[in-house]
Amino acid sequence: MSKRFPDLLNLVERELVNGVPDQDPITWVPATWHKRFPAGSLAGRYLDELDGQPLSRSAILDVAGRIPNLSEVDRAFEVERLFLLSQVWGYGTVGYGAFRTAAIMRGTPFISVVGRVYEELIEHGAVAAYHAMRRGGPENLRGLGPAFATKFLHFAGYGVVPPGTPEPLILDSLVGAALHKGEPTAFGPFTGRVWDSETYCRYLDAVDWVCANTAIDGLRPADTELALFLIGKAR
Repeated sequence: MSKRFPDLLNLVERELVNGVPDQDPITWVPATWHKRFPAGSLAGRYLDELDGQPLSRSAILDVAGRIPNLSEVDRAFEVERLFLLSQVWGYGTVGYGAFRTAAIMRGTPFISVVGRVYEELIEHGAVAAYHAMRRGGPENLRGLGPAFATKFLHFAGYGVVPPGTPEPLILDSLVGAALHKGEPTAFGPFTGRVWDSETYCRYLDAVDWVCANTAIDGLRPADTELALFLIGKAR
């Protein structure tokens, strides 16, 4: 990793001067999601198990952590559950989230596609999986843009990607705004339309560089991503 990102490092350290904040669980609207995933359907049962409670990052990561030890058949169902949870968490109370997620999950053989993305992720890493999911890629899911594709990749692969590859992190408009603010030469102008695989790779490398060079003890890639999200949100 030869590229340096000192301005981004300073930005993150200023945001985290009082430590890494806890991220509150995400509130969602069960009725909106059950309208698209009715009782009796497999996805509906996944939602029932949440009992309408706010959804935390750690709860979804716990689901992901069980997947590598499952049989091939059970793994396919749990990857589907994981995708759904990542979208519920990502959309929160946004009303159209359930509609968009349902359209994706009822499109092209969804379970097969998302299963192949998961295998690509754990065998070859986040950048390879992101490349496969991009528009025009072999595992693209119609209607799934970079922000929500990377939410799935983050939860599916964090802590289990191959050694020597970067942790998968979320790249949405708020993170993108913070990257542009910190390193406009490297990342701007920054919009979802230009979030190609090279940009995603540069983002993950930048976060790894920040974690390796910060004065903050034990800073993790996910902590840096959260800092960038908060910086973008406050802009």
